[in-house]
Amino acid sequence: MNNYNLKISIGVPVYNVEKYIERCAISLFEQTYPNIEYVFVDDRTPDRSIEILESIIFRYTIRKSCIKLIRNASNLGAATSRNIILDNCTGDFLLWVDADDYIELDTVYSLVKIQQRHNCDILGFGTMKHSINREFPYMPHLFFSPQDMFLSIMRKKTDNTLWGRLIRRSLFFENDIRFEDGQNVGEDFKVIILLAYYAKKIYSVKDIFYHYDCSNPVSLMSSFSVEKAMMAWHNIDVTENFFNGKGPFYEDAFKKKEANTIVTQMIRCYLDKDNHIDFIKYLKKRARNLKIKDFQEIDFVKKIIFLIPSYSMAKNSCRIMKKIQNYIS
Repeated sequence: MNNYNLKISIGVPVYNVEKYIERCAISLFEQTYPNIEYVFVDDRTPDRSIEILESIIFRYTIRKSCIKLIRNASNLGAATSRNIILDNCTGDFLLWVDADDYIELDTVYSLVKIQQRHNCDILGFGTMKHSINREFPYMPHLFFSPQDMFLSIMRKKTDNTLWGRLIRRSLFFENDIRFEDGQNVGEDFKVIILLAYYAKKIYSVKDIFYHYDCSNPVSLMSSFSVEKAMMAWHNIDVTENFFNGKGPFYEDAFKKKEANTIVTQMIRCYLDKDNHIDFIKYLKKRARNLKIKDFQEIDFVKKIIFLIPSYSMAKNSCRIMKKIQNYIS
């Protein structure tokens, strides 16, 4: 491929990533594709992340003119920082990268080549996940239509994340798709579902280009809290309201998504060191609005734990289940 006319924007929110930002930035600046714009947003990170980033930018003079480093006046959160990236990027396509992750050096070149071959609005690809003890490839369920992608995300066959996709930038602006300020957990879900709905052509490959680091202890997704769980519910509810009246395909998928989220959050509550009895009551209240068929696709063991009426018994059962899983793996 010798045609570099397609401009790719890479958007990176930066907060509390001083251990990871050098690895991330180097993987971005050493891309083999030349026509890239980089948009970093400093969300008033309290550590040395920006100092480290600036030192790396200084080393990559060939990329310097293509880099935008925007500093928020105060800590505004991930959602607002993503909107700032949207407002400042100018590429034909947008690639989201979290600052504690990194990508293969031929990622942009390879993705542009695939996109030009299939003329898709969204291109999904594989991920290598890195935890503290191991790494493993995450091969997403392949999807080739907007409804395929929608269902794949709703059934958790693929992540509801923005990273792991090359996205046509105009999809955001033509359909007024924005992140909701202050909703910093699950903000990806609402946006990626709407993008899938409005996309005309979607394609996916199993090739691994993205490296997702699960070991960052300050990541928003690394621990459980009721506040974060309620943010996730807010984003599910808002998105579900958008799809109300759009047909049984979407409505049925959201009911199953609700059931899965209820059971998943219950188990996370039970595994957490703190007690969350009131939140469990909230989840069970939501469950009463669903039907038995909505829970059919949930793992049998998880359904058993969901049905245990005693909080202490369910908590002990979850701990035993976790120990067995760790022993098997």
